[in-house]
Amino acid sequence: MIQKKQHPFVALFALLLSAALAPSSQANEVRVDEIWSDNMAASIETAQKEHQDMILLFTGSDWCPPCQKLEKETLGQADFLAGVRDGWVLVKFDFLRNSPLSKELEQQNEKWSEHYGVAAFPTLVLVDEQQRPFGFLGYQEGGPVTMLESLRDLKERRAMRDNALAQAEKAEGDQRAAFLDQALTALDPTVVEVWYTDIVEEIVKLDEDNHLGLREKWYGARDAEARQIIFADIRAVSRLARPEQAISFIDEVLEAVEFPVQERFEILKIKLGLLQQAGNEAGALDLLDSMLGMPEISDATRQRLIVKKALQYFSSGRVQEATGLLEASMGEKGNFFVRLTLAQILAKSDQTDRAIALLNEAIPQASNEPDALVELVAALADLQSRSIGDDAALDTLEQFANNEQVPVDLRAEALLQAAMIMRESGRVRPATLTENRAVALAKTPELARELQRVVDALRSRVDDSGN
Repeated sequence: MIQKKQHPFVALFALLLSAALAPSSQANEVRVDEIWSDNMAASIETAQKEHQDMILLFTGSDWCPPCQKLEKETLGQADFLAGVRDGWVLVKFDFLRNSPLSKELEQQNEKWSEHYGVAAFPTLVLVDEQQRPFGFLGYQEGGPVTMLESLRDLKERRAMRDNALAQAEKAEGDQRAAFLDQALTALDPTVVEVWYTDIVEEIVKLDEDNHLGLREKWYGARDAEARQIIFADIRAVSRLARPEQAISFIDEVLEAVEFPVQERFEILKIKLGLLQQAGNEAGALDLLDSMLGMPEISDATRQRLIVKKALQYFSSGRVQEATGLLEASMGEKGNFFVRLTLAQILAKSDQTDRAIALLNEAIPQASNEPDALVELVAALADLQSRSIGDDAALDTLEQFANNEQVPVDLRAEALLQAAMIMRESGRVRPATLTENRAVALAKTPELARELQRVVDALRSRVDDSGN
């Protein structure tokens, strides 16, 4: 097949024509300066006249690579400009470094960047015709498509805001608070906390007692921070002032400030310590009854309060009331700290055999609660050592230490107690071997170091005492 020879000028023309007709990002690219205004005052006037939102571009077009990339890939593309032609007024604040900029524009750009807190380039601030922001954007991958999707989403959120605010204008009380909440919920929280504080304050005022949950929603973090400051004041006053003064201060705070249950409970614990410190037994018992009456507290917390109340009785010589309270609170199973406290009070009341029997009964029931179990075993070993003999105590501790179902740190604790008993009776070598066993139980370097520190302290104390 013979090909027809093409004139060289015809070939060159065809090449240029095909290049001109080929799709090109450069062909679609438009200079941002030709579309975006640099006059904020005139742009505001246009936005208000035409009821349009504004896109404010804060950029550094002659020195900032991400800014240049955003303009080239997105903001200068014909597809993007077509997408924002209706409904947006475009304003550019260009912070040039390598090109001259008039003093007037410098001052304008600084004014609006400070107004909106712009600290990084590029930043797009989306505002309504009254210049209140409803969104902030930065550089995004994906070109015009991605940016236009983000703009549509934020415009929809602004519309939701405006619809809810319009509903709020016709409402009062709880209903108004609910509509105002809807308006702000449509926006990014970081925008709300800076630019919508007036509306937040109105919501909180309408829901001062938090019956709608809106005060907690919008002021929760702020209230929590304020309560932490008050709590620190309470701790400081409780350490530095006389107990009576500190108690009075706490009562005033509790009257004036609404605390969540757990925080209020912690404050009442401080007050209880102050009442006990002041020797106010009646006040301490009344407060314990009040704390026990709080329906929100857990069973474990209730158990510890009963123990505190029993110890309060015991410290004032009311032994029968202490034991009666504990016996009534034991139940058939569980309540191990109640049982432990009862055993300790019985032992101090010369009822050691009954105390030992109580502990022997409780220990098997506590097999699934290692923390309670180790306390019961330690108490039993202590009573056995004082009433029966060291060998019985050591047997109890050895059985516990050999129980592989118990966490190793608790088993090591039992071995250290056994070592202390041995040292007190002059059995130094067995004590040393037992201490080494305790350290060897550790399965982590951190626990091994902690146990070794305890062992070193025990040995040092013995050396200092001369035993």
